[in-house]
Amino acid sequence: MVAEPELLKQILVKEFHKFSNRRELRTEHPIINKNLFNSMGEDWKRMRTIVSPTFSSGKLRKMYHLVEQCLEEYLGHLDVMAKDGKYINAKLLHQNFTFDVIAKCAFATKTNSQKDPNNKLVAAGRKVFIFSAIKMIPAFIFPKFLNKMLNIRTNLVEAPNEFIFDLTKHMLKKRRDGEKSNDFLQLLVDANATDNNNNNNNKDLSADKMDSHHFIEGEDEIAAAKRTFNTNFANKTLTEDEIIAQSWLFLLAGFETTATTLGHLSYELGLNPDVQEKLHNEVINAFDLDGKINYETLQSLPYLDAIISETLRMYPALARLEREAGEDVKLGDTGITVFKGQLIEIPVYAIHRSERYYKNADTFTPERFMPENRKDLVPYAYMPFGTGPRNCIGMRFALMEMKLCIAHIVKRFRFTKCADTEMPIKFMNLTPLMTAENPTLMVAEPELLKQILVKEFHKFSNRRELRTEHPIINKNLFNSMGEDWKRMRTIVSPTFSSGKLRKMYHLVEQSLEEYLGHLDVMARDGKYINAKVLHQNFTFDVIAKCAFATKTNSQKDPNNKLVANGRKVFIFSPLKVVPALIFPKYINKMLNIRTLLVEAPNEFIFDLTRHMVEKRRNGEKSNDFLQLLVDANAADNNNNNNNKDLSDDKIDSHHFIEGEDEIAAAKRTFNTNFANKTLTEDEIIAQSWLFLLAGFETTATTLGHLSYELALNPDVQEKLHNEVINAFDLDGKINYETLQSLPYLDAVISETLRMYPALARLEREAGEDVKLGDTGITVRKGQMIEIPVYAIHRSEKYYKNADTFTPERFMPENRKDLVPYAYMPFGTGPRNCIGMRFALMEIKLCIAHIVKSFRFTKCADTEMPIKFMNLTPLMAAESITLGIEKR
Repeated sequence: MVAEPELLKQILVKEFHKFSNRRELRTEHPIINKNLFNSMGEDWKRMRTIVSPTFSSGKLRKMYHLVEQCLEEYLGHLDVMAKDGKYINAKLLHQNFTFDVIAKCAFATKTNSQKDPNNKLVAAGRKVFIFSAIKMIPAFIFPKFLNKMLNIRTNLVEAPNEFIFDLTKHMLKKRRDGEKSNDFLQLLVDANATDNNNNNNNKDLSADKMDSHHFIEGEDEIAAAKRTFNTNFANKTLTEDEIIAQSWLFLLAGFETTATTLGHLSYELGLNPDVQEKLHNEVINAFDLDGKINYETLQSLPYLDAIISETLRMYPALARLEREAGEDVKLGDTGITVFKGQLIEIPVYAIHRSERYYKNADTFTPERFMPENRKDLVPYAYMPFGTGPRNCIGMRFALMEMKLCIAHIVKRFRFTKCADTEMPIKFMNLTPLMTAENPTLMVAEPELLKQILVKEFHKFSNRRELRTEHPIINKNLFNSMGEDWKRMRTIVSPTFSSGKLRKMYHLVEQSLEEYLGHLDVMARDGKYINAKVLHQNFTFDVIAKCAFATKTNSQKDPNNKLVANGRKVFIFSPLKVVPALIFPKYINKMLNIRTLLVEAPNEFIFDLTRHMVEKRRNGEKSNDFLQLLVDANAADNNNNNNNKDLSDDKIDSHHFIEGEDEIAAAKRTFNTNFANKTLTEDEIIAQSWLFLLAGFETTATTLGHLSYELALNPDVQEKLHNEVINAFDLDGKINYETLQSLPYLDAVISETLRMYPALARLEREAGEDVKLGDTGITVRKGQMIEIPVYAIHRSEKYYKNADTFTPERFMPENRKDLVPYAYMPFGTGPRNCIGMRFALMEIKLCIAHIVKSFRFTKCADTEMPIKFMNLTPLMAAESITLGIEKR
């Protein structure tokens, strides 16, 4: 995600040729894939070159009277409603108007959506942007070849779109048979690339220079357009499918997005009568005696333009933009390299609402866009139509239509707030337009993160709620909510105290002995190792022993039932992923979708745990987590202040932000005296399942990344070897206290977790309306906060040479330079990772033993950089192949 204006200029303008594509569709439709929004590379460039003259100011003037005709009917309808004193649904009325406009201007077809909503074109046109629930997941997730096999051509409902395609095809035939019309379809039929080369559209910018939307269009922008569109294409006309695709796009974009902006503008005028009156006073004098306003006069009204600009700032039609890197690119002087194929996300809505660029950003203030104030606007902090060569091609038409509509309405009518006016606006779900019910706010500023995760944790205590309901999975600490989470965390916390972990230490050592023996064989045989799989085997054996008192040997017996099922607990069910992530709970319940995971291996774990719990309650004891959970009760935590326990591991870099505020937040959170002080059987099973899932995969992932970096940085590996070799006793053992006292070992692990945090992002949900610091931003109840952990960890703002593996930055003498809340591999605050201490103990013990006896090396099959897996919330490598040598 990139939100820095100078970097946005680099991406969208200066080095546009390296970022010319959007995200590629995973579906292949013969029409939809050919529209300008979705087309790629040279196809996009050729079509944009051909189509651009269609939207010149000269061509738009010829459309002006068509918009006026539709407006006459709309104003007549408003007049009736105003006389009747009826409340209006501004969204629906504006949609009707914009549909009539686009039908007339794109297809030379007269419709009257206000009076005849059942007209075939109107009915089909309103449905072109409806998603197919069944196709959504595969269309967004499956690779192209699989969607092709399944005949999934688009994520939209196809019938209304096919109607539009057939209609356009029929009209094209008539045009080519000699029937002419003054509309976009005719312009597309007549268009050819020579028109654009002969007609320098860059000069056309001057026609609308009074628009706020052109204040960033200077020499760099014009030069970028010239560089992009200077190709002489052999094919200088559009194919029939390409014409149909552009006509479909004009309908889609010209109808819904323009209506959305008109709706938001009407809403703000209704809430701001002083603004509305000032606008009325401006436009009333612009009309002639016949009640008309010409194109040139319309463009010259500064306050009208400012109001539209401010509406588009507060409510951009698209909340974000995307660009794909066509090659490896260094972003400015940030030290960040965007690799070929990576996506850049530009959070338009967040930038537009940032106090950094707009004072009182949540207040509707058109004056900021008046000509005399434009000098204060920050280029690339205002992009409602995008910018650069791939900006919205229909921008001028949309602005003309909105200006004409609002000028006429405000001249004759007044919008008012009424009893049914909902404040604030509630936005729609499941649409790429700026109509999301609870738009996610990304926060990366350390002081704001401290507010969210610590100081006002009670307002942000929940993660995103699951849309499925499973009797076990929903009860684990990661997914539980509110008081249930607080009660369970209070009960479970003592299980992870340093005192309890010491009792597990020898169990980890036992698993490690077998692992080291296996590594010894591989080193002697000179084999390359898959570090990821080997570490997974070790961590699985550890968690089986420590959580279930069950001995496994995953290296030698991968078909053991517990091993085989345990490895599959985190496999997603392709058929369930979409409904589990999108459908509301009640629908998933009706469909019996209880989780997005494959259920069989999970049910095996649940049944095994239930059987073992029964044995424990019948008197069979063991020194493992399961026993601790069976014995646990909330009084243990209240009597054993776990905040004091922090000091035990103060050598760890992971505690450098745990001070008075953090301890106070924990005390505030866990000071409740719960009536139910024990865990239910389902809750015990849920926590055991979570320990297996988190303790196995995430720890193995970190060990894999650490091994990789040691192989690539032999000097670091040797320095670590020199530290640990002296820490072992004569029996080749290292005790708990000594292990915790090794600063370079801790620094190496900390740097690994900085570069490769197990979770690339965190989420928190606002439990009430909260003002974020002094930003002027209010997070509304129910909105999600996203914390981009990976991006923060790799930011040059906090870490010099952030992409370089430098453990020294975490050495005790350098910790003073670390920025609190810019390092969060385990989260922070009361809802941090409860298993942090156990994971660190396991990683330290494993790496200390391995580095003492072996050396990781880079080999011919070592892939650089690491390739990460798709479709998993973990930052996990696909594979890590290394050499290993016996010391």
